[in-house]
Amino acid sequence: MTLQETLASIAQSGLPLQGKLDALRAAFDAAVPPAVSEALHRATDELIASGAQNHALKAGDVAPAFTLPDADGKPVSSRTLLAKGPLVVTFYRGAWCPFCNFDLSALEEARAELELRGASLVAISEQTAPNSRKSQRQNGLGFPILGDHGGEVAAQFGVRWALPDYLREVHKALGADLT
Repeated sequence: MTLQETLASIAQSGLPLQGKLDALRAAFDAAVPPAVSEALHRATDELIASGAQNHALKAGDVAPAFTLPDADGKPVSSRTLLAKGPLVVTFYRGAWCPFCNFDLSALEEARAELELRGASLVAISEQTAPNSRKSQRQNGLGFPILGDHGGEVAAQFGVRWALPDYLREVHKALGADLT
């Protein structure tokens, strides 16, 4: 079975999100050369060891206001959304990231309940508008992916980081469009 077929099988498995992520990680590690898997795990370990998570906003922190374009270029304001009720924000690496796509699908599954509670849901990504439209289509999303080109909003939330050069090369080799 190819990795794409495995991804489709995992997506349809009915597993909870963590189960899907664990299955994806095992399938991915088995499908890629050991050097690729080792580089990805190394980067994750380094990011955790760096303490970067201590700089991210926490529950109860005041989020910065932002206005970002949706995939069609229409501006979306956090202030406008917050005037309607709570706002759930997730940051998304891009259409090329299967882990992120499983996360977006899980959020889509929870969207109806969030909306029943008066909340709005948005994803924020540095990816291009065409890739955001692709992500919305492929994941059947009923919420927008907003474009944070340059990652300034991600930085204000404390979740932007720089990829080490060795990891950029791995992502490029895997076909990820990091521009």
